[in-house]
Amino acid sequence: MKRVSDLHINMNKNRKKNNGTNPIIFMGTGDYGGTILTALLLHNQSIAAVVTRPDRKGGRKGKSDKRTTIFNAVKDIAISKNIELLQPERITDDVIKTFNDINPHVVIVASYGRILPEKLLTTSVNGFVNVHGSLLPKYRGASPIQNAILAGEQETGTTIMQMDTGMDTGDIIAQTSMSIKETDTSGTLFPKMAQHGANLLVKTLPKYLDDPNNVSAQDNSQATLCQLIEREDGHVQWNESSQDIYNRFRALAPWPGIFSFWKKNETDIMRVKFLSILPIIDVKNDDAILGEVFKYDTEICVHTRKGCIILKTVQLEGKKEMDIVTFINGNPDFVGARLQ
Repeated sequence: MKRVSDLHINMNKNRKKNNGTNPIIFMGTGDYGGTILTALLLHNQSIAAVVTRPDRKGGRKGKSDKRTTIFNAVKDIAISKNIELLQPERITDDVIKTFNDINPHVVIVASYGRILPEKLLTTSVNGFVNVHGSLLPKYRGASPIQNAILAGEQETGTTIMQMDTGMDTGDIIAQTSMSIKETDTSGTLFPKMAQHGANLLVKTLPKYLDDPNNVSAQDNSQATLCQLIEREDGHVQWNESSQDIYNRFRALAPWPGIFSFWKKNETDIMRVKFLSILPIIDVKNDDAILGEVFKYDTEICVHTRKGCIILKTVQLEGKKEMDIVTFINGNPDFVGARLQ
């Protein structure tokens, strides 16, 4: 028996044949993928089908698991435009057959989040084209935007590339750069990068389809790989510099955020999340205790290996977020504590 997740949603029994058009299959997820898909539709590209990840549950689990089903932007667009929609758990023979039946002129991939099997990559006349959020070969992998901020980069960009069976190793079709502001977080940079990628794709795609062989090989000797972003990556290490910690804060905002642990007394160790911080680079740390909370003029700060971090807004686990002044009024012993 076939799994429901492997079947088509919004299936049109009278699927249109190619009739002289150049059908495109789009594969992507989330707001990033949604921005790319929207741009293709606005430029009158013929989207024959959309492939996105299965729905996920949001909120806390209960006994009956009545969590809310979270749709992603790509699915919403496909449904609103009455485009054939697939949400496979994995790429099955049925999915490959669907691709072969459509015979796509090209497949566009943007933030799909999985390596595609070679058998699927042979189903398109002009191959699979990926919109990747970095200046390849730097930051290959699934989280290039976060990793660029984490590394303190001042520049990033978009690469339009042909896909092969490797991890973002295909030939480059087009590439443009953009700056990263000191105040950018992943939350602010993602939508800018998505629009940047959309603009480059719609400009590049017609030229590519006219001449698919006009590509450049990547310099593999310059390749770097993204680290996978996980919740525990938000745990602050106070032996890093204040700038490194600030970059971590920016890279992991809004998810998973950064945090440390406060040993309030012998029995209570509390997780403290930092929702708003600033770095101070030029504070001397000769006699500093790493992770110690202290007052600096009117600010509440934490010592790092180099400089310190100013705390602006914090949140104890299970509590509401508070500005630091309100928090200290209720927790005066926080000053002088050593965070871990």
